[in-house]
Amino acid sequence: GFVVDTWITKQPVPGNRLVAIDFWATWCGPCKAAIPHVNDLNRKYGADILFVGISDEKQSDFNKGLSKSNLKPSAFTYSLALDPKSRLKSFFQVRGIPHMAIFSPEAVSRTPR
Repeated sequence: GFVVDTWITKQPVPGNRLVAIDFWATWCGPCKAAIPHVNDLNRKYGADILFVGISDEKQSDFNKGLSKSNLKPSAFTYSLALDPKSRLKSFFQVRGIPHMAIFSPEAVSRTPR
């Protein structure tokens, strides 16, 4: 599994699915523009791929950003979590967002570094 500080939605169970982590933030325009696309991907491939949106924002900043953007967690068809310590972002060597990282059920990264 992977570690986050807070689940905004119910913590998902990956099972034998691939995991696709969408690194994003509420202040990032291109990230917000990608939400409908990730929603569509989740609807189409959610049985085989677990999609998770992870922001490194603090809970208060995340809540303010959602409100400012007129977004609610219910607008997402995929799981959401907060990782303000950026542990996963560091692990995947994410340099900018939006960024999608994929790993197998065996926790093997499938994302080129």
